[in-house]
Amino acid sequence: MAGDLDQSSPYDVLVAVPATHYLQYYKHGNFYRSLISLQNEGTILGASVMQGHNVLYDLEFDRIGFAEAPTCKILRSSFEADDDLFDEVQMTDPNQVASEEETESYVDGESSDPAEKVPLESVGTAKRSRISGVQYCTTATCQSYTVVGYAFVATALFIAYNLSRPVDRSGFMDMFEYGDEDEIDFDAEEHTIL
Repeated sequence: MAGDLDQSSPYDVLVAVPATHYLQYYKHGNFYRSLISLQNEGTILGASVMQGHNVLYDLEFDRIGFAEAPTCKILRSSFEADDDLFDEVQMTDPNQVASEEETESYVDGESSDPAEKVPLESVGTAKRSRISGVQYCTTATCQSYTVVGYAFVATALFIAYNLSRPVDRSGFMDMFEYGDEDEIDFDAEEHTIL
């Protein structure tokens, strides 16, 4: 709170926002441009201010509002994490659900039924980071392509191995010089042609 720094304004809020969250770089003009959008209801510093949150400046009533934006999705990539740089990354399955005991400290009073499962996406500000780079091939189409791919690689390796082996061709020409009916008689007399 700002009251820690300024005793005359104990209820003011200070927000530290990195410039990369409200400025966007344009290559064509070689400059940064603000992502602030002005609307009649107030000035909204877009959802890019804090990932997963919106900030509303209500100029009519001189107030500021912060709200979670669960519809803001982080870009799909092999690494997904929330904005907290000090949060410890955890390996989780994208389809994994958390029980109430696991989300109790994050979601207060959401549900009293311990059998109910709460998806990790619905936890909101839960300090959870997710790495979803590991994917499994579960469909029949994916598995058939995998089998065909492995068969193709195995066939190519077999052919390459057979072509790379040296072949002994030392007796190959002997069968062309002398046929089966021709016999070599080493005891025959030599004939001299004059």
